[in-house]
Amino acid sequence: MMKWKAVVASVLGAAMIPAVSTAEVAVYDWPDLETPVLVDAGSGVVLLGKDGAPMRAFSWRGNEGERDQALRLVDMLGDGTPEIVGAGRPTFVLRANGEPVFEIEKGCDQVIVADISASRGLDLACVTGREIRAYTGDGQFAWGVEPGVRLEWCQAEDVTGNSKADFECKVRGREQYVRISDSGEPIGEPVGEAGMSGEAPAVNQAQASSDALLKEGGRFDFDGDGKAEERLVVEEGSLKVVGAAGEDAPLAEVSTRGKVEAALIKELDEGGGATLVAVSKERIYVIDHGEEGVRVRDYSADASRYRRVPFADLASVYANGFEDSAAAQQAVRDIGDRISQCYASRLRSNAYAGSGRQIVQLTVGEDGKVKDVMQMHSDVGDGQVERCARQALERGTYPGAQSGTATLNVNILFTFRDEAR
Repeated sequence: MMKWKAVVASVLGAAMIPAVSTAEVAVYDWPDLETPVLVDAGSGVVLLGKDGAPMRAFSWRGNEGERDQALRLVDMLGDGTPEIVGAGRPTFVLRANGEPVFEIEKGCDQVIVADISASRGLDLACVTGREIRAYTGDGQFAWGVEPGVRLEWCQAEDVTGNSKADFECKVRGREQYVRISDSGEPIGEPVGEAGMSGEAPAVNQAQASSDALLKEGGRFDFDGDGKAEERLVVEEGSLKVVGAAGEDAPLAEVSTRGKVEAALIKELDEGGGATLVAVSKERIYVIDHGEEGVRVRDYSADASRYRRVPFADLASVYANGFEDSAAAQQAVRDIGDRISQCYASRLRSNAYAGSGRQIVQLTVGEDGKVKDVMQMHSDVGDGQVERCARQALERGTYPGAQSGTATLNVNILFTFRDEAR
């Protein structure tokens, strides 16, 4: 039997370590300026914005089990910052700020994150029934293969010696295994025993020292006096921030729904002072200490309790060669609502529809009619939204070109925020 080489230890990427974690609840010191805190309460993820309020929330039917997990926080794009990978139905990759990179709407029975292709960063393998498909971290389809049998599960290691992950998949209901190379080609004939170690690197495992805030004696600076002398006292149904004066004179006292199981102290916005984020299985408590005293806010930790609010921002409109350039720019803005609806209707049917920037150039004749529509750039990653926006611009009414043809360059930013229902 072919000798299998040990996989590189970082095949799944470096894990982001939660500030505090239990088996179900974690809060992360998240390295994104827009969304500096990520909360995982077991039913999805909630990203808090710089104002401390929930900004993005995602819930899905997550995979769980020995060989898969619902959530991974790894650098998929090779840019040094983590992305959010959700495994299940749907399966998806989000940027650190929660904007979708790509989605497999029907989902995957199992997801493997590994270095498969020659692309920058990590890649994703999706196992579904009789097929395994590989995608780059930004959602480009690399290959797909159907071995001709139903697959129970797969695992990845480097067998061909090129530092890329190859696959070994167990045939459902049989002690038989098929092997597939990093390029999607079969390796040898099916065999009757596993050749890989089956040891998947741990991802998102909290370090024991990271729960210091919830331990007796864990100290932090809450009141901004430069002294780390405050501590938390957590009981079922209550949370206190206790200073030098002791528990009889707490700086903050909050009645909680359930017991707080994760906490983080962080300066969310530059110059805004420290904010305490405390999480139970049901609620997220955001506690600030400012010039006007203590402010306490609480939000649902259930990601499914939020609704998506879309925005289509006409970031800039540049007109050249029109009889009236200002009127041409206004003509684009007049159809801004129609462009917004392109995005809003898509999000209603698919919460993971792409977001990002689209730049479109229109060529307009002397009669004010559009002669050509060219997409100059897009990182939206959703053809339906892009096509709808182009059509809305093409059907607009514009002033005539001064001589021959005129152009309009339209820069559209599609984004969203999630709000509690």
